[in-house]
Amino acid sequence: MARTATYSLTGVAAALVLSACGSNDEITNPAPSTSPTTSVPVTTTAVATTQVTQTTASTVLASEPTVLVDFPDADSVDGWSIQNDTVMGGVSNSRTEWLDGRLIFAGDVSLDNNGGFCSMRSPVSTDYGAIAEGATALTLTATGDDQTYVIQVRTDRDLFVSRVTIASGAEDTYVLPFADFTATDFMLDAITPLEPLDPASILQIAVYILDKQEGAFRLAIRSFGVV
Repeated sequence: MARTATYSLTGVAAALVLSACGSNDEITNPAPSTSPTTSVPVTTTAVATTQVTQTTASTVLASEPTVLVDFPDADSVDGWSIQNDTVMGGVSNSRTEWLDGRLIFAGDVSLDNNGGFCSMRSPVSTDYGAIAEGATALTLTATGDDQTYVIQVRTDRDLFVSRVTIASGAEDTYVLPFADFTATDFMLDAITPLEPLDPASILQIAVYILDKQEGAFRLAIRSFGVV
């Protein structure tokens, strides 16, 4: 069943969120590593609005996704790092942990002190692109809390984002077509990318909760994959 939703984010929060994912400087080390933290510009721009379509896998997948990353044991969540709005004086908090084969991303979003986001990101690795080459969509197998999450993929040149609302209750697989990802700058304003999104160039995956969704959140991720 396809679902469509529209969300908006001010430039201030966008600058903080996307800067937290690190710069797009060329990656020269193919081994997985944590991306560098960049300075946080605090400026204002017009509100950017992105419309996306999110689809559950049961209606579209003819075969199982090829796994990009899963979490079979506690060591498999090592290297996933947290970045919250505390970088600009906010008080939101979040954590990652492993539980029963899933990466748990949980915490509390506060709008105090002009804050309002939590994020986690994977290590940087060329393995993602090597596996994703030729794919048409990113998949996310997870159970959530009926809140909307921003999924970001980073290449060596651009950032691309898509939103998905993860339902509570039974675990499901969500399909995010790469064609629906929007290229953005560090202010979350849509841009013309230096190159179209090529799945073979993906170096990092990140997950954010923002869009003024205040309060507790919990996302349990079984795996990311591609189809």
